[in-house]
Amino acid sequence: MGDGADVLHDDVVIGYISLSREWVTRRLKITRHEDLRFIHGYGDSMSDTFEDGDILLVNSGARDPSQADGVYVLEAGHRVFIKRVTERFDGSFEVSSDNPKVKMVDILDGNSQIEVRGRVVWVWKGKKL
Repeated sequence: MGDGADVLHDDVVIGYISLSREWVTRRLKITRHEDLRFIHGYGDSMSDTFEDGDILLVNSGARDPSQADGVYVLEAGHRVFIKRVTERFDGSFEVSSDNPKVKMVDILDGNSQIEVRGRVVWVWKGKKL
């Protein structure tokens, strides 16, 4: 989200979030439970879909946007981005932000070095009370 965050090469764990296999199986269409990862979203470029600080559940086994349009975690130039990826009629992919106030659109046509790290499959919206 936003302008991208630097890639962290070491995980920083301050706690764990546990999900039951039953919940994952009933709610998500994934092939391997082991592929699930959590990431925080930072910035406002994907607002209203999710907000700064929301916790995103990512299927790291889903790395091919041609299989399903959706929101993906992308790595480019040592930065991490969370953007919507949509396949176009010509076979290229459009990468965009959901927030119309900071609308960013780019086309992936094979000329850029982009790593797809996974597809966002669930969001927990944080709300300070």
